[in-house]
Amino acid sequence: MLSKKGVDYLAGSLLLGLVVSVIAAVIMTPLMNETFRDNGSELLTKIADDSGRFAAFIFMDIVSNLFGLAAAVGLYMVFRSHDRNLALLGTAGFLAAAVLFLTGDMMNISLQALAQDYAAASGAAADSIFYSAQAISFMAEASFIIGATVMSLGILSYGLIVLRTGAVPKWIGYFGVLAGVVAPFGGLHYLESSLVNIAFVGMMLALVFALFTGGWLIVKGSKEAA
Repeated sequence: MLSKKGVDYLAGSLLLGLVVSVIAAVIMTPLMNETFRDNGSELLTKIADDSGRFAAFIFMDIVSNLFGLAAAVGLYMVFRSHDRNLALLGTAGFLAAAVLFLTGDMMNISLQALAQDYAAASGAAADSIFYSAQAISFMAEASFIIGATVMSLGILSYGLIVLRTGAVPKWIGYFGVLAGVVAPFGGLHYLESSLVNIAFVGMMLALVFALFTGGWLIVKGSKEAA
């Protein structure tokens, strides 16, 4: 059985792995701010033209979500003695978000295959492929929006634990609380592309919280529960 120091180190390492893999996925995506609602035909063409990079993005996103699943368990092990109820709520949010994001990744794999078929088709066949891709894209977007919402619940819960208990420095907890409040609005950029900056701010706050929490757990460890 792991010691307290071992649990802190494991959870911190998983959080840092999550941060690195999320950043790698963002760097690799060829789409950035585009959504199917803006220009579905152009989006499919872009995926088909840069299918290798899109596949790399999906792979790194899957890796980041696997890190998210593991980090959720690690965070619970670290913070359960400080506030079991909030830790359960936080981990449930992280786990649910990771599952929803993974579901979206599976849909994106199908979207990539359809994009390649769309690039080689024409006429009625291309229209049929387009509408299938549109349906899959909208379901993937819904998975992300719901996932971002439940993830924000997880981040907010752990941010509140830090603020209430000082398990790690309380200033780190402010990033978690802010991320938990802002993150749910990030998914709105799928409905209105001009709101993409909200998604970026929410993601950055969440990554900063994970980075500082993970780094502190590795270097200093968590404070003993009262």
